[in-house]
Formats: sequence, structure tokens, C-alpha cells
Amino acid sequence: MTTLRADSDQGNEGGTPGTRPLKTLRSLREELGLTQAELGRLLGFSTRWVAAQEAAEAAKNAPVERRVTEVERLYEALCRVVQPDSMKGWFNRPSSAFDGLKPLEVVERGQIDRLWQMVFFLESGVAS
Repeated sequence: MTTLRADSDQGNEGGTPGTRPLKTLRSLREELGLTQAELGRLLGFSTRWVAAQEAAEAAKNAPVERRVTEVERLYEALCRVVQPDSMKGWFNRPSSAFDGLKPLEVVERGQIDRLWQMVFFLESGVAS
């Protein structure tokens, strides 16, 4: 089963120290409100790859796990500053914060740091 791991602020609930219960790729995609094609774009993989991962929950490798974990952590950070329900579709909406680009397009251009910067400003209360 392809699962995602992230550091935990709480105990490990019987798992590896510093980790929390694992999520499947499908559950992350559903929380983000993305299609398989959109998640593939966000991660830099094909729709077929995402479908295969979800169907067979194939074995993961380190580079893939890093990408997926980064998206999961970004989602969790965004949920700290906005209502999680408002996240569905957010990656596909053009934003003036990103010069009219969709957040998904910003990530595809290799500029995921722009999303992290936005999270930082929202959490700190500092105007950008």
C-alpha cells in the first residue's frame, strides 16, 4: 500500500518514533479535491502512474515518497491557515497572489516555494 509519512507533534501511537499514522495516496488526493490527472501534475507524474499507485498501492521509492510527503505537508500547512473544506479546488483556481496562475501551475513551474512563502506570511500575520 502506498502510504505517506510526516513528522508528528504528538506521540507515535505505536508506530515509528516521530511519525504519525500513514495516509494513502488516494486519501491525500481526495482531501485535496484533485483528480488523478491533477495529482499527477502536482507530483510530476503521469495520470497512469497515480492510477497504478492507487489501484495496486505499489511499492514506493525514496524520490517518489519525498514528493508525495512534500505535497502532504503543504496541504497540512495550508489547512492551518484556511478552512480545510475550502482547499478542494484551490489548486485549480487562478490566484492574484501568483500573478493569475493556478497554484497547480506554480508547482509545475518548480516554484513550490512560493506556496510555502504564502503559508509563512499567513501564519506570521506579516503582509507580503
